[in-house]
Amino acid sequence: MIRRDTVRVAHWILTLVLAGLAGWMFVETFVAKAHIVMAEDQTDVFDQMRRQVEEGEGADPSLLGYVLWYYPSGTKQVEGSHLDRIVERDRQGAVREILAIFRARTGEDFGDDPRRWIVELEKRKAPGPGPKGD
Repeated sequence: MIRRDTVRVAHWILTLVLAGLAGWMFVETFVAKAHIVMAEDQTDVFDQMRRQVEEGEGADPSLLGYVLWYYPSGTKQVEGSHLDRIVERDRQGAVREILAIFRARTGEDFGDDPRRWIVELEKRKAPGPGPKGD
């Protein structure tokens, strides 16, 4: 026959294991929800920059740079995770769309590297040498 003390100890052990499991699941769910919210924020920012380029005029390299360097992979998301890959795919899509708009507006084609576009478009913005005085 099982002693009452043994049953009581087993009950407490089972209660602690279940409470620990519930706590772990709560933390995991909270962390996952936080990552989802951050991923939504990141993709929303990419969409905002894309819309600003579409609705604006010219080719503002700062908007492209913002998409490119806004919380890169491994900062808000665990690098290589499912959400990180989703965010990075959306970033790449936004960059492609912005580059297509820049190509149409400038008549230039600096390739598919957004960094090169930023450098070349920044050169256009830089003031040239002023007139030489006496």
